[in-house]
Amino acid sequence: EISRTRPTLLLDCRRDPFINDLFSDIPDVVASVVVVPFKIGVDCTSYLYLDRLAEENGLNPFSQDELNFAVGFSDLMAFKWAEIQKNKLLEDNRRLKNQIMEKAAFPNIVTQNGKMLELLAQVRQVVNSSISISIEGETGSGKDLLAKAIHFNSNRREKRFISVNCAALPETLLESELFGYKRGAFTGADRDKPGLFEEADGGTFFLDEIAGISPFRADCVAACLGDAPNNFT
Repeated sequence: EISRTRPTLLLDCRRDPFINDLFSDIPDVVASVVVVPFKIGVDCTSYLYLDRLAEENGLNPFSQDELNFAVGFSDLMAFKWAEIQKNKLLEDNRRLKNQIMEKAAFPNIVTQNGKMLELLAQVRQVVNSSISISIEGETGSGKDLLAKAIHFNSNRREKRFISVNCAALPETLLESELFGYKRGAFTGADRDKPGLFEEADGGTFFLDEIAGISPFRADCVAACLGDAPNNFT
């Protein structure tokens, strides 16, 4: 008897009274049938159906090994199908997120101040640019908030946003944090360590309180930034 929930090997389908409940148009010449429920998780969504025609003596059954092969094939297809659906869902979520971000513009910044609205209008023009941007303002004025708004509204939003408070780092550690180091470069350097510039590659690197570092270190950072930055105050 064919099961609606378990793999079934039917040696002689002509003797099974339930065969037509599932498959109403099986030809009379079919002798043997393999039916495997196609499951996504615990739900049976459809069936894998295989049949074999009768020979002159009326017998031509599938073997247990062939049933096992069909079960393995069905499981593999179910896994692939679930993977495709998962990737489609992730892509749909990503697309909807991008659409929401485009409509919301700067959802974390709420203002009716004319100067601030003018500033945000300027930011919209450069969010997808590869140039460096200088954000100037007093401590606590929201420079990091503006930097995040630029990143998450840009075409780099899927990459990393890395922020470092330069003034909080000791001068002796700043260079190794920003540029990394090789194994053996100094005592305790037991492995290569990429710098924050490298880790932020393709994304956004926000250097906060950069005015607090020495002129020499500032020149090193400026050399890495390359182009003269656009200024937002």
